Amino acid sequence: MAWLNATLQQPAPQKSPGKRNPQSDVQQEPITRRQKHAADGVDFALPELGDEAYLLDIFFDVGPLVPGTMGEVPLLYGHLLDWQRAHGVELCPWEHGLLRRLSRAYCTALYTSTDPAAAAPGSVQETPEDAQERRQRISDGLAQSLRMLRDTKPKR
Repeated sequence: MAWLNATLQQPAPQKSPGKRNPQSDVQQEPITRRQKHAADGVDFALPELGDEAYLLDIFFDVGPLVPGTMGEVPLLYGHLLDWQRAHGVELCPWEHGLLRRLSRAYCTALYTSTDPAAAAPGSVQETPEDAQERRQRISDGLAQSLRMLRDTKPKR
């Protein structure tokens, strides 16, 4: 969810020496990945929720983040206690802990997903160099296995 709700960084405007382009001076409105996907017609599927789906309802009811002095920060226990008091609900200790971990993960994902090229959670995105290194490791491992098989084969 945080990955979808992250405000994407806008590319810096191109400045050409000498000529001034008034269109490049216009600030673009910030856009989230969710808004960009909707505008591009990209469908995004969220995973199925299990029996603990009620915790996500609580999570978004309390609010995944709270305002801090330098931006949004993860939930504090006090916010969860206030929510419990207001709703007449008593959460178990493991529910408190899970909601706090969710909030920290949400906060981290929100701030690290501002790059438009950031990979979606659970996906694998590798650079061409990483792919080449992975292929080389597999190739070297197979070659070593074949050499070991050849060396242990009985001679006739």
